[in-house]
Amino acid sequence: MQLQYDRSRQIDSISVHIAGLASIEGPAALNERLADQRAAALRDYLVDKTGLTPNYFFIQKAKRNWNEFRKVVTEKRFEGYEEVLSIIDNETDDDTRYRLIRNLRGGSVFRYLQQEVLPSQRNASVVTIYIYKVEIPEEKEPVQETEPYIPPQIVEVTIPAEPEPVKEVEDDEIQPWIAIKTNMLFDAVLCPNLEVEVPIGWSRWSVMAEWWTPWYRWRGNGRHNRSYELLTLGAEVRYWLSKRKTETPRLLRGHFVGAYAAGGKYDIQKGGDANHEGWQGEFTSLGLTYGYSSYIGKHWRLEFSVSAGYVGGPKRKYHGMFDDGHLIWQHSNKLHYVGPTKAKVSIAYLIGKRVQKKGGQL
Repeated sequence: MQLQYDRSRQIDSISVHIAGLASIEGPAALNERLADQRAAALRDYLVDKTGLTPNYFFIQKAKRNWNEFRKVVTEKRFEGYEEVLSIIDNETDDDTRYRLIRNLRGGSVFRYLQQEVLPSQRNASVVTIYIYKVEIPEEKEPVQETEPYIPPQIVEVTIPAEPEPVKEVEDDEIQPWIAIKTNMLFDAVLCPNLEVEVPIGWSRWSVMAEWWTPWYRWRGNGRHNRSYELLTLGAEVRYWLSKRKTETPRLLRGHFVGAYAAGGKYDIQKGGDANHEGWQGEFTSLGLTYGYSSYIGKHWRLEFSVSAGYVGGPKRKYHGMFDDGHLIWQHSNKLHYVGPTKAKVSIAYLIGKRVQKKGGQL
């Protein structure tokens, strides 16, 4: 599109109002940010082409382009279009509309919309008001040729964004639904463990559950029995600190802090000359976590974290007899500990779906 602007004419006032419009796809907050970026890019383009200063331009609040979307859906008349129109007409909340359309007919309708309709919905509209200053001759003076008076005009122009091929996000190709992890430090000391983490939507929050249970007992010649039994269950809420990307958040990636709670039971007997003496008990633990998750592949992360807090509960010392078939309790007391509680170097596999990158520039 070619812009024409006559700098020789004297302008009394001019204002340019730009409203960014976004496709219906994705969360409302993300779409509004993308639409604002498109409007800002259009403003910079017009400043460069017209020579006007930026204070002539006003960016209006971004919104989803439902009217244009409805018009295109009506024209396409694809299978299921009447159901899409019904959702648009009967639902008022943007995110509810988007969710219902996305799930319509098992997602087949939305996949068609992604290919044929949604890419055309990213544009910006500009409304310009011109008022030209002219000289009106006084009465009884000779009539002079002047430029005709031009009343105020409202000119509406729609400048679409440059065509953008839909492409994969470069190193965050998947939107993770769940991450499955194991702590390699625990694995190294024969402590089987499993962690499951789930992001909460597109927010900075996630929840994690963990389980570890080395449950071994070695029986020797009556003097060297050993027990290494430890059952632990825990959960953690995490808040991710890393900067979000414009196209899609960096879910389960970067720096994070968390708060955890855990509990379990244990039976530790070292054997040897101690002749079957060991400890049994139950414990609970509460604390805080700091960590960092690093990208190592499309589906893979390497996570480092440390935790500190409180561990407490009853513990009982025993003496085992008859190949530990009978335990004689020696004494009981309470465990109270405050300090470092966990250290992790975990490998994580992310399960999710591929996402597409939406642009925000002209």
